[in-house]
Amino acid sequence: MGATRVVLGVGVVLGRITNNGAGIQSVLLSSRISGDALVGGGKGTKNAKLSTLERQEVQMKKAKLINMFNELLHVALPLAIITVSSKQVVCFGMFSLQLRKLQYSPKTASSRTLPRMPAFWSTEEATYNVWLIACLIQIVRWCGPHHSTGLGLGIVEHLSRICFLRYLFITVKLFHRSYITLAGFKLFFLLTVEVKPFKAASFHEVQRGNTIFTKINTQVQPHFITHTYTLLSLSLFFFFLASNLFVPSILFISSKMAKDPVRVLVTGAAGQIGYALVPMIARGVMLGPDQPVILHMLDIPPAAESLNGVKMELVDAAFPLLKGVVATTDVVEACTGVNIAVMVGGFPRKEGMERKDVMSKNVSIYKSQASALEKHAAANCKVLVVANPANTNALILKEFAPSIPEKNISCLTRLDHNRALGQISERLSVQVSDVKNVIIWGNHSSTQYPDVNHATVTTTAGEKSVRELVTDDAWLNGEFITTVQQRGAAIIKARKLSSALSAASAACDHIRDWVLGTPQGTWVSMGVYSDGSYNVPAGLIYSFPVTCANGEWTIVQGLSIDDFSRKKLDLTAEELSEEKALAYSCLN
Repeated sequence: MGATRVVLGVGVVLGRITNNGAGIQSVLLSSRISGDALVGGGKGTKNAKLSTLERQEVQMKKAKLINMFNELLHVALPLAIITVSSKQVVCFGMFSLQLRKLQYSPKTASSRTLPRMPAFWSTEEATYNVWLIACLIQIVRWCGPHHSTGLGLGIVEHLSRICFLRYLFITVKLFHRSYITLAGFKLFFLLTVEVKPFKAASFHEVQRGNTIFTKINTQVQPHFITHTYTLLSLSLFFFFLASNLFVPSILFISSKMAKDPVRVLVTGAAGQIGYALVPMIARGVMLGPDQPVILHMLDIPPAAESLNGVKMELVDAAFPLLKGVVATTDVVEACTGVNIAVMVGGFPRKEGMERKDVMSKNVSIYKSQASALEKHAAANCKVLVVANPANTNALILKEFAPSIPEKNISCLTRLDHNRALGQISERLSVQVSDVKNVIIWGNHSSTQYPDVNHATVTTTAGEKSVRELVTDDAWLNGEFITTVQQRGAAIIKARKLSSALSAASAACDHIRDWVLGTPQGTWVSMGVYSDGSYNVPAGLIYSFPVTCANGEWTIVQGLSIDDFSRKKLDLTAEELSEEKALAYSCLN
């Protein structure tokens, strides 16, 4: 969904030398590091003879290093992996450590003779490029709006027996902001970088329990770039840490990633709900605070002037996320390229109108809009129907847009779901955010069934069931249900206008959870195409409890249904079946 950028992670990876010879320090950098001998002479080495015992000890250390590097050459594999997709990108390049000749002169400091060593290492002034790669890419799932998302680069636990490379993670989060996180790792070394030759005296061991710390000095080439110095310097902050102490995040480099705008269609945009909804979308309430959007607004020709006024206000509001506005009365222009369609426009029932007359008007509207969406919307477009009768309007849209997957068409019952949460919150005097898992079953009408049998409230003592806390089944099975069912009519009576603000907010909640996912352990209510779950007739758009992940909804299965609830579920299903038959009769 976003423009792709490749982020190169540059890091320092530390290995270890243990007292049983299990490893050797390795430095992985984005540029080549060159050093003189890991052991032995070079300019400045003292001209001193060594005893036989000292010479044997040095030779043993030298042979140990040589054997480990020989083995390392055979087991280390170069790896340059670029993973590119619409949502996640990482490029972790190969890093090289250039090891120059291993040398040791027991006689004179100026001697350039090489010690006895395997033929593999015996070439004079030979340069050996050891490509050390320690990263194994592990894809981390996109967790949703409240969690970091993106990629994790896991360090190989150990490379043969040589390098224990621990806990280097570079995480690239692309959906909201990009973070390169050089996360904590265990330090087994003291490391310094000095511009001077390596001297035999610099190689020392300090016993700390079972861990040997090694100080290694390496010569740095002139082309060693500045930012690598910076990264290396950051590791020095942790010299004081013990070998088994886990280090939290060391480095965060933040950069905004360019993201393609999502095109969102709102029909009936000049109406009350549309007027409340479009600024919420432009502000990021629907798709997140870092997702750019282009708004497509559609309304009927008589509302064209009002629609243009809404566009003017959107421009005046200067929303940073709003990258464009299309305001039109042409359904084809409105539907072209849209990724999300929120169908607010419909024909409301007026005084004296028969139910069939209202249905006939809406069938005509949704037949036309369904055809335009099928032909001109973006692939995998998600459709939310808000206009009443929402369930049946969604069914008509599905009928005339057969190429749109049935799982991509839903209707709004989140408003009723939120109303139920609000009633429980007020009854118990708790925060509405502490109440979860109410269910709206069935139709978005007065036959809907608000169910709290599985709802819970988070308290200081843990999660408690709503029924346990309310302790009034008569209220839960009576007044509570009636209040939620008739809340829309109560608002019209009080405000002289239908619900607009709450409906717009619920539409944003619906799409946000659908696209970005529901929190773990929480479900929401959505009007979706019935597959026969809970003995609801297949082929209806019926409100179920659902969880969402990766842009897909799934009906929550296995919930117990008591006799009282069973009757309520069947009653609202009967009404939906009648509406379906009426709508199809209008088609005929």
